[in-house]
Amino acid sequence: IEGAPGAGKSTLAWHVCQTWESGELFQDYQTVVYVQLRDPTIQSAQSIEDIIPAESRDQAKRVMEEIRSCRGQNLLIVLDGWDELPSHLHTKSIFHELIVSPQT
Repeated sequence: IEGAPGAGKSTLAWHVCQTWESGELFQDYQTVVYVQLRDPTIQSAQSIEDIIPAESRDQAKRVMEEIRSCRGQNLLIVLDGWDELPSHLHTKSIFHELIVSPQT
């Protein structure tokens, strides 16, 4: 989603996740993960496990077990704030790896 600052991109991204959770949208996905890229802790992530937002370690472990068990299939990762991510992370980071398909 592209748009000017304040246009509602983050609100829309959050709404997509809430609508999935309520069973109204994207029900083909088993797991949806919302990631705020403006968060400095998230920006230093080295793996998918590092970007899993959770209230506890146990919750994060359960989400990672779900992701591993389905090998990433039926997983939607909503990356909010790409325009707020430092530019060097656009090409060399876990986020770049998530959005760029490997060349075969």
